[in-house]
Amino acid sequence: MGKTLFLGTLFFLGIYSFASVKPNGQQRNLTGAFSATEWFRRCSSEINDRIAGKKAKEAITWRNENQYLPTSWAYGLNLTAVSIARASPRGVAVTPRHLLFTKHYGWHAWPGQTIKFLTLENQVVSRVVDQVKYLGSANNSNFEMDVAVVRLTEDLPPSISPMKLVARSELADVAKYSCPILRIDQENKALIVLSDMFPGDFSSIHFSFFQPRTEPYAPFYEPMVLGDSTSSSILLYKDLNGVTPFLVSQVTFGGAGSGPNLSTLADDIQATIDSFGDTESQYRLGLGPGEFPTMNPSPPIPTCSLDVVYRKTGKGTGSCTFNLAITNNNIIRIVQSVSSVPRKVIAQPSEKQR
Repeated sequence: MGKTLFLGTLFFLGIYSFASVKPNGQQRNLTGAFSATEWFRRCSSEINDRIAGKKAKEAITWRNENQYLPTSWAYGLNLTAVSIARASPRGVAVTPRHLLFTKHYGWHAWPGQTIKFLTLENQVVSRVVDQVKYLGSANNSNFEMDVAVVRLTEDLPPSISPMKLVARSELADVAKYSCPILRIDQENKALIVLSDMFPGDFSSIHFSFFQPRTEPYAPFYEPMVLGDSTSSSILLYKDLNGVTPFLVSQVTFGGAGSGPNLSTLADDIQATIDSFGDTESQYRLGLGPGEFPTMNPSPPIPTCSLDVVYRKTGKGTGSCTFNLAITNNNIIRIVQSVSSVPRKVIAQPSEKQR
């Protein structure tokens, strides 16, 4: 593989205000729209928290063939979809029956071979490859659509969690804000690269990365070399639902490890899965994050509770000002500031306050 290096640009936009709401008794902070600052926080905070205070030399090795290593900064993440491999191609399950590899030069699993996975409880799960199909050209020396879809002879158990892809509508945020990306290489190392695309390239079928050159990420970077093909590039996205890994690419080229843009190729990947005859719902690709879709049509408004502080401003009158965010099926609605509240209070003022 040749080595490539790309330089990225970080864009900064306005910051949107937060609103506090208490649905089902649990306090949450929500936003009506993403800013660059908020998106970068969501795609970087988990990695930042995990590597803080750790020395790369001691924390970079992720797992071996039998167990996840507690010393790794990536320990405890649910990356069970990433197959066990060392000096061999490493795939990632995207449904219970299907894995993605790169296709170039045939560096992927082949029919009849056994692929192994490791559960979070350090139990090995084995499955046999049934079929392989390529996206685009059947010539595996053609890198234009460098994706191989591997079908297993039977489904993976629930202890192996297929990895989602970033929805195409969310791709620009991942790329242009230079999110830090977890890279699992062929030596079982948990490395870090930075995502990188130039404006207007978000529909490209290629995804580029660049080398982090400053703290805290720089010590966790290593260039991709011969044998690192098909290594996974994974976004760790942290939101109200916890931490979700998203597979954004797999390594085609050396250096920072550019490869196929799996978001823009998602429709082609799904069509290939369907072509195996696997059209059941469990074989649909998971896409996300999709936490703030466009509200059209407007959803029904659910019931939620809101803590309001009543302040008496004059005899027989009262007022307060608040912002209300209400949710329904992961859709966010921001209600504008409300004031001039009638005298129907949650808690009657005490005699001392009168």
